[in-house]
This record gives sequence, C-alpha cells and structure tokens, in this order.
Amino acid sequence: MNFILLDCHEFWMYNAKMMDKKRVYEHKINDLLDMFPAVAIIGPRQCGKSTLVRMCCPNWKYYDLERPDDYKLITDDPLAFFSINSRDVIIDEAQQYPDLFKVLRSVIDEKRSIKGRFILTGSSSPEIVKGLTESLAGRIAVLEMAPFKACEFFNKPLPKLYDLLTSKNTQLDDFEKLEMQIPLPQMLNFWFSGGYPEPTITNDEGFKKQWMENYFSSYFDRDIRRLFPKLNIHNFRRFITLLTQQSGTQLNNNSIARSLEVDSKTIKDYLDIVHNTFIWRNLSPFEKNTFLLLFP
Repeated sequence: MNFILLDCHEFWMYNAKMMDKKRVYEHKINDLLDMFPAVAIIGPRQCGKSTLVRMCCPNWKYYDLERPDDYKLITDDPLAFFSINSRDVIIDEAQQYPDLFKVLRSVIDEKRSIKGRFILTGSSSPEIVKGLTESLAGRIAVLEMAPFKACEFFNKPLPKLYDLLTSKNTQLDDFEKLEMQIPLPQMLNFWFSGGYPEPTITNDEGFKKQWMENYFSSYFDRDIRRLFPKLNIHNFRRFITLLTQQSGTQLNNNSIARSLEVDSKTIKDYLDIVHNTFIWRNLSPFEKNTFLLLFP
C-alpha cells in the first residue's frame, strides 16, 4: 500500500479545517440514533466517515478494525467485548471483520428497546452491505456517505433544489427562479477536484495529483485484489479508465464490452464491483411510476 505523509503543521491545519466543515449528514445521524439501536455509515474510503462520527459522538468509545490492537481486542472474544462495551461504541472499518454483524445481532436483540447504542462505518466491500442487510435487517439504519458536497466545502446551506425535488407542489417555473449560491468558477473548480476532503482542503495541485494516484493504487492493490482475487486486474483497470469518460452519459454496455474485448456480462459484473465499492453510482433513468399515477 502507498502512503502520502503531511508534515505536522500541514496535518494540524488539515484537521482544523476538517473540524470547521459541517457535514449535512450530521443531523441525519442523530435522528437515526434516536430511532435505531445501531447506525451504519458506508461510503468510499477517505470521504470523511471517521471524522464525522467522532464529531457527532465525541464521548463515545472508538475502535478501528484496521488497527491491529483494536482488531485483536474485538475478534478474540467479541461476546466478552460487547458485554463490557454494550453501548456508545463506534467501530470503524467494520468490513474487516464480517462475523461482527452476526454477533452484533444477538447483542442488540438482548436489549432491543434501547436505541442509539452503536455506530459502524465501512467502505470498499460488498461484505458490509451483505452483513447489514442479512444479519442486522430491522436493527440498523444505513446511511450512505459521499465526499464533500460543494455546499459543505463552502459552508453554505443545502441548495433549495433539494426541496423542489422532494416537494409534491413544485412547478416547472420554480426551477427557473433558483439562484446560485456559489460562483460558477468556484463550482467548476470544486467539481473537478472530486470532493475528497484531504486533497480538496489542502488545495495543492501537485499534492492532489499524487493523492489521487495513490488512492487508486491502494484501491486496486488493497481492496480489489483482496475482495476479487480471480478478477482480471488489467482489464478492470482499463474498464475504470473507460468509465471515467462515460460519467454523466447513458452507458452502452455493449460498446464498452467491445472496447475491452469481453462480453456484456463481464461489464455488468464490473459495474456491480465499482458500485458496491462506492467509487461509482449507477443512476436509473427517471420514469413515470404507474402506481403513483393510479394512487396519487
């Protein structure tokens, strides 16, 4: 795995700036903790999950399963661990220990009525999605997190566009009345930066380029090779390159398959991988819902 190190001053400045950025997910996490025994925050690596949960619950015990000591402490005897740590616990990178979800199910069921006991975070693994949906269904709320939104980075409120999209009373001319909160040059510069907190906050083009190169090297070497050992990494890298050129367009799986000299099923499998490891989101086309037309 490759690492990029900041000097102490840069690291301190980065943390200070991160703490200054209010994420729109914070109130949602607090609401979900009032409703469910556990909350899971899933999303791509380095999008700010760990920082966010520690800001939301600064007094909770924090364990990171990518730290050998924490991993050993929990996995040696998970039932004993949870008998001592029965609530107010954050477990970071939960996908490192898939059996955790089965254990947590029995722990939650012993005191099912108590809400807001655990927060889990996870990234880059279909295993965490499987564990949450199969073992903890009904016991845990799942929140998918992304890198910075522009409004978060520039400390602005959520655009009114969100209200228009979710309101039943929205009219077409309401969209024409919207005003930009952020000047277009700033918005375009942010858009092309990708929104990952560390390179975006550091705002150094050289560092940003090196950070992204190392990020994707780690993605292939650390996550993809471990999760999908039989995958043709060379073809998958080429697929990622082709996919970057397709962002915001209507995908033609057959065209991509011809370019890579594979069948369309392989492309579907590749799309499932990038979707489940959170570096790509498949957006379904907007279609009228006939059920809602019949029962408005």
